[in-house]
Amino acid sequence: MFAYGSLVRDLAAALHEGGARACRLQGHRRCWNVAMDNAVSLPGYKYYLDARDSSRPEVLVTFLNLIEAPGQLVNGVLYPVEDERLAQLDRRERNYLRVEVTGQLDVPVQGRAWTYLGRPEAVRRFEDGVRARRAVVDGTYLEAVRAGFELLGEDALGEFDASTDPHACHVLELRRIELD
Repeated sequence: MFAYGSLVRDLAAALHEGGARACRLQGHRRCWNVAMDNAVSLPGYKYYLDARDSSRPEVLVTFLNLIEAPGQLVNGVLYPVEDERLAQLDRRERNYLRVEVTGQLDVPVQGRAWTYLGRPEAVRRFEDGVRARRAVVDGTYLEAVRAGFELLGEDALGEFDASTDPHACHVLELRRIELD
């Protein structure tokens, strides 16, 4: 699995233990254009509360995605996954489609390599949220992503910034709530 966002922080330790490796995905850029509707409760998913007052804001929470960009590279982490973990990730990443990227990585891969690209309906939600001025980025998510790339090494955060389109959303401090 090629991780390019929030999973990177969780995988930084695996880099030092040999279970994962830093690499680049060719032909893509990162952008902020996938959103979930925070007003909708979906079993087995999540929603967010405002960290200041514990209210549930009616916003569209925005996440990272990849878009095609010939000649460009996105840094991230490649890590091994078993079928069971892949199924868990598919459930977790419900706003994304898993796609094969084996031939687009700058390192040799045994087997197949995957990543997640935003589902068209999640991209439309983001676009609707921007038009309605309801699209936000969770400050905790943003900090976690940036911390993960800092852990990758000396130039990884700078490379992240160079390969990521800036978001045009308000940053809101949110608290994630998991639903059963």
